[in-house]
Amino acid sequence: MRSLITAAAVCLLGCDARMHEVPDQSPVEQTCPLGQDASVAAEVTVDALLREMVQLEHLTRLPDPEYSSHFVSSHDPSSDDAAPGEEAWYANRDFRTFPAGEETVLLEVEGPGALTRMWSATPAGTMRIYLDGADEPAVEAEMRALLRGDVEPMRAPFGSIAAGGHNLYFPVPFARGIRVTLSSDAEAFVYYHISYRRYADGTSVESYGRDALSTADCMLEAVAQALERPAGAPAAAGDLAEATLDTADAEATLELEAAVGGSVLSELRIEPETRDARVLRETMLVLSFDGEETATLPLGDFFANAVAAREVTSLPALVDADGSLRSRWPMPFAQRARIALRATGERAQRFEVAATHRPAPFDERSLLFHAGWRAPETFASKPPSDWLLADLQGDGYYVGNVLNVLNPAPSWWGEGDEKIYIDDEPFPSHFGTGTEDYYGYAWCSNAEFSSPYIGQPLSSERQNFGPSTLYRFHVLDPLRFRSSLRFDMEVRHWGDPVDVTYDAASFWYSRPGSVARGMSSAREDYRQPASPDAPAELPEGAYTCGG
Repeated sequence: MRSLITAAAVCLLGCDARMHEVPDQSPVEQTCPLGQDASVAAEVTVDALLREMVQLEHLTRLPDPEYSSHFVSSHDPSSDDAAPGEEAWYANRDFRTFPAGEETVLLEVEGPGALTRMWSATPAGTMRIYLDGADEPAVEAEMRALLRGDVEPMRAPFGSIAAGGHNLYFPVPFARGIRVTLSSDAEAFVYYHISYRRYADGTSVESYGRDALSTADCMLEAVAQALERPAGAPAAAGDLAEATLDTADAEATLELEAAVGGSVLSELRIEPETRDARVLRETMLVLSFDGEETATLPLGDFFANAVAAREVTSLPALVDADGSLRSRWPMPFAQRARIALRATGERAQRFEVAATHRPAPFDERSLLFHAGWRAPETFASKPPSDWLLADLQGDGYYVGNVLNVLNPAPSWWGEGDEKIYIDDEPFPSHFGTGTEDYYGYAWCSNAEFSSPYIGQPLSSERQNFGPSTLYRFHVLDPLRFRSSLRFDMEVRHWGDPVDVTYDAASFWYSRPGSVARGMSSAREDYRQPASPDAPAELPEGAYTCGG
């Protein structure tokens, strides 16, 4: 295995290749290693699904066993019989009323599957999860306590509160069916999301329960530790290729040759010369695998740092306090990988680039990593409309996005719902309840936070005025598509009519040859529009619009 630099003056780029040293692991990591490939599990179990929460390699291959991705929410049912563009399509009573004293069904599914995520802005009452037709619930707890991580074994960090949103990421597999209910002593108004997988009939699934948890006891602790300190997780092992890339040189590119049978780029570290969000927005990251260009987007957007420099502690992408950029998205290739940085603005910059790669089989089930970008686009806030984030053709998983919003008013900009169509379905199977709800928080909060799967690393200090940056990464809950995926985000604003600007980066894995329609390129407008000064009368500090 060797590392190549495609530049005329190789020595000027300071390339080097050596083995990457792995830091010491914790006692739990030593006895319960996370390094085993979750994608080779023979049976769907709590233990195997827990691995998927922190081990991203399962996203690099078509699933085995196969599954489909599903979602239910409290979105306004008036939209269900409306056509896109009609007034009812944007109906906004996105909560459900639960009568006092009744046990009401939120989700009921027959056949094998797995619950992956739950969210609520207003958790209330008692939640019960019944599995495989049992009369007694496998889980029974106060909904608020369950989603915030106060119930064993679904403790924090599996459950947490993020800027008013209650999030539970914990796998609950079931062999023959699931029923999720809610009951309350008083009438309750609840906003909720539930994400789950469905496997084909006959799939071997070990249902959630005492025996499954006993087997997964070690993995529970290892995954909890990894989620609690994503920035401090051990570096990936493998060969390390290094180069200094100067964006003034159009030929400055780092290339990797695959081992016989294939390789995976397991970690990409980039050290900017200066920590400047404008430079990161004006530097294009271009990734190619086996001759196919699969990612073209601003470097800052790749790391949720295109508008302002912020620390990010997500699982797949991190920005350290010193401005170091680390990507842990695994990127398979059969023959060759190519990493390029290109200046699109007036300022060139030098970057120290280090790529860790190791042998990994590349075959008919292998998927290529993709990332694309929708350049800034400005919309009238009224009437509501839908903005296209991604339109994908292929076979793979949608695994998340980074959204930038510029709001020229103090009133809330994010009332719009996500609407995700999978495999040409006529109605979106994923129909949300509000933009901030998709990103895991609630109530128009301007609190800044960063966590393994969701974050708002940038927000306004004056209500909801100015720029915001948000991210969500689908790791345990990837959106499986076999032919197509379309992701629309509704543009809906509370205040007087204004012009709101959006741009977004999307991330997905798919078979070679897939197509992304409408993505921007380095030749298009990359600049982040200037944010107007906030009115002096707007109060500074923490803000919410309810909750």
